[in-house]
Amino acid sequence: MSNKFFEKIPVDSLFDECYCFDCMLCEKCCREKKPKKETRELVTDQLCGNILTNCNGMETVLWETSLVSAFGTATLFLSGGCSNMDVFINDVFSFSLQKGQAHSTTVKGLKKLAVSCSNGSSSCEGKYCINLHYDRPSFP
Repeated sequence: MSNKFFEKIPVDSLFDECYCFDCMLCEKCCREKKPKKETRELVTDQLCGNILTNCNGMETVLWETSLVSAFGTATLFLSGGCSNMDVFINDVFSFSLQKGQAHSTTVKGLKKLAVSCSNGSSSCEGKYCINLHYDRPSFP
């Protein structure tokens, strides 16, 4: 009975490059070559803006993307107006800020940043920045 695993088959006929793991099984001995790693180029963007929204508890979207593989760090600062701001990342509550506080968080798969303000005057004021990293898009 023939076992194909132990048959002598020229390595070059099976692969574009030589993959010889056991030189005793090969027609000729060669050095092991590993497949080339796929190289990818990351793009980094910094997006910043002011927050000015009502203190009515309604969610306000600050930023949203359709990129598949974005990751990044979001930093938010509540400077005035409302006494409390809830931060939502990808539609999930992430953290709360009190007036005068700042907070940063890093997220894999960052798609959406939103806030909801309550307990204060008519408007909520602050700043946000997102350092975003994603694969460079390929164009035909």
